[in-house]
Amino acid sequence: MRNRLQIHFKALAFSFSAVGAVLFLVFFFYDGPLPIPAVEPEAMATEAGSAVTQALPADLIKSQSGPLLGILPAGIHPQWHQVSLDQDQVRLNVLKAPLLLSQTHHQVGSEAFHYASYLFEQMAHSIKSPSVVGELKALSLQAQNMGNSVAQADSFRFAGPPTSNMDHLQVRSSILYYLSGLNTSPVVNVQYNQSGKILTHNALPDLSKGQYSGQAVRDFMAHANALLNLPAAKAYPQTMRLVQEESRLLSNLANHMTMRWESTLDCPRDCGNVAVYLRVYAHQDLPKYTIAAVNL
Repeated sequence: MRNRLQIHFKALAFSFSAVGAVLFLVFFFYDGPLPIPAVEPEAMATEAGSAVTQALPADLIKSQSGPLLGILPAGIHPQWHQVSLDQDQVRLNVLKAPLLLSQTHHQVGSEAFHYASYLFEQMAHSIKSPSVVGELKALSLQAQNMGNSVAQADSFRFAGPPTSNMDHLQVRSSILYYLSGLNTSPVVNVQYNQSGKILTHNALPDLSKGQYSGQAVRDFMAHANALLNLPAAKAYPQTMRLVQEESRLLSNLANHMTMRWESTLDCPRDCGNVAVYLRVYAHQDLPKYTIAAVNL
């Protein structure tokens, strides 16, 4: 019996010793969890002074309970008020004055898509018909996605001499990826001489022409037309008129989003079309005074 107790005691003492050793090692060597490096927007310097940048845009959609358009150029402070449509069936928080392209970030108009998404979502909260609500929610999501595509395309830019690692081609590919669903002809080629005079405009063939579908815009307009043709939608004529105006506006903005490939050429006549400087960026071809949000 005594031998058995001695064996148990020794086993227990060994266990405490082992656990104590492990705790000592952990305490001595462990210095906390590995720190997570901060995530920063990408900005990559390239050879010969060129720069390709991608400043990922912050989330342009804020809580649907309050005004959005949280990101606008400095000095732009839109004012809001509430309107009632269709005998007070639909109440909307809207801009007091229409938004212009010149008031949007880089004048490309991504905020216009998010504003429309906000309006459609508010309509869906006010209307009782399930079929109308379903189409409005689909329109809201599609408008938001198109706005994100515009903002993402705008976040890629290249300026500088062409580089051997083909950064300028990577930027071109990224921009066109986001514009492919918005515009069936998004490429604009411009060539300058070293004095800044335009030599050619849209003269260079785009070898990848035909791959741009414009499918996102077509799907959006199909949902808008389906909504406007619903029997239940006829009970909301003022609201549907606003849907129609916003849909036309977004389609127009999307169809004019382009990628500009601007080349400054050295010796364009005698020694070949050698590009010494490139600018590659997303561009809205509509005039900057174009309305980007309908006025109520």
